[in-house]
Amino acid sequence: MQVKLAYGQEGLTVDLPSHAVVVQPKAQPALADEAGAVAEAIADPIGAPPIEKLAAGKTVCVVTSDLTRPVPNKPILKALLPALKRAGARSIKILIATGLHRPNTREELCSMFGQEIVAKYEIVNHLAKEKKELAFIGNLSDGAPLWVNRHYLEAECRILTGFIEPHFFAGFSGGRKAILPGIAGEESIRANHQALFINHPKATFGELEGNPVHQQMLEAAKMAGVDFIVNVATGDHRITGVFAGDLEEAHKAGVDFVRENSMAALREPCDLVITTNSGYPMDLNLYQAVKGLAAAAKITRPGGSIILAAQCREGIGGAEFEALLKGAASPEELLERIQAPGFYQPDQWTAQILGKILSQFKVYLYTDYIPPEDVRACHLEPIPDIEKAVAELCRERKMRIGVLPQGPLVIPYLTR
Repeated sequence: MQVKLAYGQEGLTVDLPSHAVVVQPKAQPALADEAGAVAEAIADPIGAPPIEKLAAGKTVCVVTSDLTRPVPNKPILKALLPALKRAGARSIKILIATGLHRPNTREELCSMFGQEIVAKYEIVNHLAKEKKELAFIGNLSDGAPLWVNRHYLEAECRILTGFIEPHFFAGFSGGRKAILPGIAGEESIRANHQALFINHPKATFGELEGNPVHQQMLEAAKMAGVDFIVNVATGDHRITGVFAGDLEEAHKAGVDFVRENSMAALREPCDLVITTNSGYPMDLNLYQAVKGLAAAAKITRPGGSIILAAQCREGIGGAEFEALLKGAASPEELLERIQAPGFYQPDQWTAQILGKILSQFKVYLYTDYIPPEDVRACHLEPIPDIEKAVAELCRERKMRIGVLPQGPLVIPYLTR
C-alpha cells in the first residue's frame, strides 16, 4: 500500500504493509474564494462589532504568525487590510508573533505576505528577550508576570490573526495563543510553559477545559486586550473555514469546527506508528517536529515504536533545545534536569515532551538534513529508509501499524 507522507514541500511516498491503518483528518473542501470568504466573515463577525466601528480613526496593530506556522496569510491580509483602510484606520502596523523563535527575514516575509504588503506596510518582528520592546502590564492571577510587545499595546485597535489546529499542550492553536506566547516576553512564556503545566494531564491535544496552559493564555490575552480575531481552519494549506470576531466566541466556533474534523478513534493501540509533522513549514526542525511524535504517542502501546519523517532543513532547532538534548545521557536524565526545582532553559517545554516520549517508546527519525551522529546524540535512532525500517521491525512478528500522514493535524485517540 502506497501512502504519501507530508514531508518538506514535496511530500514522501512510501510503500507500507496493506494492513496498516491510515489515520487522516476528515476531508473538508477548500473554499473557492479564500479572500472572499475572509471578507465575508469580517463583515459578519461572531460576537463582536464590525471592523468599521472598531478601527475607524484609530491606529491598528495586526498580529500574524511567523514562518513556522503554515497560516495562509496572503488571503487573510488581502481581505483584512483593505477592510481596515475602508474603515478609516489612521495607521496599520503588522506584528510578527515569533514567541521565542528567531525573527523572520525580509525574504521570508515576502514569501508569507507578498512583496506588495512588505513594501507598503510597517512590519515588526516580536523580540521576546528585548525588554525595550516590551511593556509590563501586571501579574496574572497565579502571580506570573505579563510582559507584552509595546507596539501592540500602543495601538488603539488590536487584531489577532492565525489558524486553528490541534496543539500538543495548548489543546488547540489560534485565538489567545497569538498573545501568549506569540507576542509575550520570555519571562511570561517561561511561566506559561513551566514543567508543572506541561506535565498536567489536561495539557494535551484537544483539551481546553481544565488545561492550565490554555487557561493562562486566555487570561493573558484578556489582560492585554483583543478587539478582533481572524482565525482560519486549513487543509492542504488551503482555507476550509473562517472564524472572525470576539476573542473567545470566534475561537470556540473555530475549535468546534476543527475538533469535528480532526478527531479520529482507534479501538486498539498500535505496535508501530509512522508519523510526520505535516510537512513544510512545520517540519523545518526537530523542535517543531516533536508535535508529530506527540500525536503518534497517543495511539502507540507502551514500549512500541514510532517512526518520524521530518525533513528538518534547519536542523535540530534552537541552540538551547539542542544543548538540552545533547547534554543529557538519557531521556530519563533529561526529564530529571528539567523538572528539578528552579531549573530553566529556553525551549525546555518541548525537550520535556520529547523526553517523556523517548522514555516510553523507541523513536526513529527519517530526515534529509540532520547527520546520523546528531540524531543519536538527541536520543533518537536515525534511519535512511522508512520501508526497510518497517520491514525490519516487522520481521519477527506481524505488528499493528498506524500511519499519520498529516501528523498532528489529526487527533488520534483510543476508545479502550
